[in-house]
Amino acid sequence: MRTRFQKGQPGNPGGRRAKSLPALLADALNETVAVTIDGRRRNITKREAIATQMVDKSASADLRDQDAD
Repeated sequence: MRTRFQKGQPGNPGGRRAKSLPALLADALNETVAVTIDGRRRNITKREAIATQMVDKSASADLRDQDAD
């Protein structure tokens, strides 16, 4: 009986394609994490957590330029 593959050869010699860096980054950023906000536990994406953290840190930064007139 004839088959599609030769004897001793794997069915997929090239293997599965690796994901691109942007796809890997998007998958990682869309994962959810549990965070505590105002004493309440919430599940948000890592993307949201990073954005929230950046905004909070920039809002509470010591801005020395405000004193200069």
